Order: sequence, then structure tokens, then C-alpha cells
Amino acid sequence: MNNDHDPQKIPLVALVGRSNVGKSALYNRLINKNKSIVEDIAGTTRDLLEQEIKINDKSVNLLDTGGWLKIGDDFFQESIRESLFTVFQEADVIIFVVDGSMSPTNLDYELVDIIRKHCNLDRVILAGNKNDKKQSNYVFNEYSKFGFVNEVTVSAYHAINIHKLIDLIDDIIPDNNSVNTQINEVNMIDLAIVGRPNVGKSSLVNSMLGFERVIVSDIAGTTRDAIDTEFNYEKNIFNLIDTAGIRRRGKIEKGIEWKSALQARTAISRSDVVILLLDLNDPFVSQDSHVASYALEKNKGLILAISKCDVASDSIDLQNVIRIIINKYRFVPWAPIIQTSAVEHKGRKELLDAAIEITRQRSIRIETSELNSFITEAVNKNPPGLVRNRRLKIYYVTQAEINPPNFVFFVNNSENMHFSYKRYLENELRKKYVFYGTSIIMTIKDKALQEELNKNEFELLETD
Repeated sequence: MNNDHDPQKIPLVALVGRSNVGKSALYNRLINKNKSIVEDIAGTTRDLLEQEIKINDKSVNLLDTGGWLKIGDDFFQESIRESLFTVFQEADVIIFVVDGSMSPTNLDYELVDIIRKHCNLDRVILAGNKNDKKQSNYVFNEYSKFGFVNEVTVSAYHAINIHKLIDLIDDIIPDNNSVNTQINEVNMIDLAIVGRPNVGKSSLVNSMLGFERVIVSDIAGTTRDAIDTEFNYEKNIFNLIDTAGIRRRGKIEKGIEWKSALQARTAISRSDVVILLLDLNDPFVSQDSHVASYALEKNKGLILAISKCDVASDSIDLQNVIRIIINKYRFVPWAPIIQTSAVEHKGRKELLDAAIEITRQRSIRIETSELNSFITEAVNKNPPGLVRNRRLKIYYVTQAEINPPNFVFFVNNSENMHFSYKRYLENELRKKYVFYGTSIIMTIKDKALQEELNKNEFELLETD
């Protein structure tokens, strides 16, 4: 289990246990309990689902895992077990879910032995589910003999003692969870290189670090296999977040693929710009597009890099591959596509130059008066249509933040902003201001509602 907390990493809270103890029901209950859901991320393997939620104002990633079964009872059990061992290594909190209405089974005892070997027991919570049944309190005493310090009886179905479980999680996860408030004192570009195993990440990293660089330091990363390396290029300081080496030799099981995705998400969360490395020989894998989607959801800069272009054969039409990539990744049409070859040192300069330009674009700030004049011109050129017999009115726009650029639109009714018109406004912004290689945020707010909230806050201050 991960004991070294990095303040930039969102803590991972994992639900584990054998099948049919109610893990998924408890997962759904915790999701419903916490309304401030940030994102939905489908896992890359069977029975793995992750969602970012709030635990008493702390952001955590809640993970539902596959049920622990006997080998042979389920076709995917070996993959599920492999992924669970990865969870034990990466999770900050393990919620060991048992069926409190029945005595422990052999699988429960088997899991207890594994958890004791692989986890810090101070970060394990024993949760006896199905506490709504009459015999549950009596039976749960048998589980108490496991010797876990943190334990609680709950009912996911009837929401019994869920608040106690949340408080236990809150007590265990670190207090300095401030992912969204970290500010680099040095003007540094955090650059993450992500991709599937054997796609060429290590070779690209070595190629980058061998090119006109001055190594500043090597720093252990936030995950077991990740390494951060600082280096200088063209008077810019880069922090290279490398997720290379995460594939165990001779292993290509689903669990390893999930671990790759988990580390990719961690690296993306910490980065300013993401390089997604695509294998020229197999560039159309759904796992890659999932990673790109996550970079978009996290509002990062993104570069699509095609690796191993030196081995392109006559049978591979490179330009046709690029056309297909453009179509497959049309949800990030602003992301540049760069051809690379670590062997021929091709593309490394282009990648670093692109990362610098993307970082500059993410720092663009537009004056409010200029922004409103431009949006008014865009609306006059193409007025919004009716939505439920109501027409959208945009009162004014302001840029709230940079890195990434965040534009707040104050309107008469946010429900009148059709997704197609929002896309039109984004396209117009990009035609004018480019925002090369980076996502932008467009926040839509009801002007009257916002003014009422501001009025209430003011009145509350006066009362205090």
C-alpha cells in the first residue's frame, strides 16, 4: 500500500472483498452520499470502476474492484486478482467489505492473509455490510477476530452507518489534499509521457534527456514505478513525468493494463501538457482514446505522438494512419500530431517546442472588454436558436483563470445553452485566439442566480 503521500496526488480509496458482499452497492451508496462528483472514469478491465468524489470536503478517487473468487470460478479471475494486487500497492485506504450477516468464508480468510501481507493495516477499514439483518451484529463479532483496528458495520441498502464509514476514511486519508491549489514557485512545465506498455515511452524519454539538456535532479515520483526528472531546454525548465517501466516482463494481463491506466491518470493529473504516445503499428486502441479523454476532462494540454516511425514499412501508409487518427481523436481536434522515432532522434525537438507553445497558449489572458466585443460579434453572426421555446441571452463574459483558460458566460438561463451552440462559441474563440494544443473551460452561469447568491453572501457577512 502507498504510504508516501504526495500532496499533488488524489488519494485512492478502494473497496475490496469477495463476490456478493455488496461492494458495488456500497460504492453506489458512497457516490450518492457525496454530491460533489467531479468525473466518471470507466476502468480498463472488467469490474473496475473509479469515480472522484468528496469525503468531508477532501477529494478522493473511489474504486470498485472485482470480487475475489476461487481460480477457475470465473474466466476473468486471474486478471481480477492481478489488478487487486496492484490496488493493494497503490491505494491509500482499503475498505475490506464482508457480509456481516453470515460467518466468514474461506475466501474471506484468504483475503485477510493477503491484506496482512501487502497492506499497512492502519489504512485498512473492515466494513461489515448488510447490517440491517437481525443476526448481523452477532455474526460480525467473528470478523472482529481478524484484528483490524478500523471497523464499522454498515448497510449499503438502507444507508446505515455510512456517515461513520465516511468519518473513518476521512481520519485515514492525508489532510494536505490540495491538488487544485498547488502553485509552482518556479516557472516549470510539467510534461507527462503516457501510453500503453511497449509503445516506446522509455526510449522517447532517453532521447529527450539526451538532447541539449542539463539534468537538474532526479526525484521519486508519486507512483511506485514513476520517475520525475527535471531538465533544461531552450531556457525552459521541464519536469518530465515518466510512467515507463510499468509493465512486468512477460506479463500482458488485464491487471497490468489497468495499472498502466491508473499511473497514466496520476501523471496526467499532475501535468500541464500530456504527450500520448501511439504505436504506429497499432494506433487505434480504445485504451489510448480513454487516456486522451481523461486529459480532456482534466483540461490539460495534449500532444498526440506517433512512435516508431522509423520502422514504417511500405505496407503502412503513414499519411493514411494520420488521417484515421485525426478522425478517431476528433473530440480533441486542437491536439497536434507529431511523428517520432527514438532511434533516429526524430520528433524530440518538435515535441518540446510544441509543449512550450502549448504552455504559452494556456497562459493567454484576454481583456474583458475585448472578449465581450468578440462574443457579441460571434452571436450577431450566428444567433442562438430556440431551446424549449426560449432563446439564450448572453449578458457578458469574463475570463476567470488561465492555465487552462476558463471563460465564464453569464446568461439568462444556462439550460438554454445548447451543446452545439457552446461548441460554436468555442470554435469561434479558437479561430480568433488559437489556444493551440490545449483544452479550454467554458462555464455557463445564470446571471440572476449568481446575483442572488452574491446578495445572500453579502447579507451573511453583514450579520456576522
